[in-house]
Amino acid sequence: MIQVWTEALRNDELSALTTAGYDKARAAWAKLVENYKAAGLMPEDARADAMARTVIALAQGSAARTAVFGASSAVVLRDALRALMGMGESTVRP
Repeated sequence: MIQVWTEALRNDELSALTTAGYDKARAAWAKLVENYKAAGLMPEDARADAMARTVIALAQGSAARTAVFGASSAVVLRDALRALMGMGESTVRP
């Protein structure tokens, strides 16, 4: 993935292909978010495209970290995400 990103910076055709792939993945994730919202599993004001971009960024960042530093436990990412997602307004101090 890192090599493809680097090559896409220099190659317009590859850049177009990677952009198209990203757009398809983003649309699929956004649709999933919309389905979760419709099912009452996510807040109605959740922005589907923003959430899709964030999920993709997390996956890509995790893949890049693994490529550079080696694999780490999926439990670490899961637990960190769970803690971040569980933060409520009551836990934020002014």
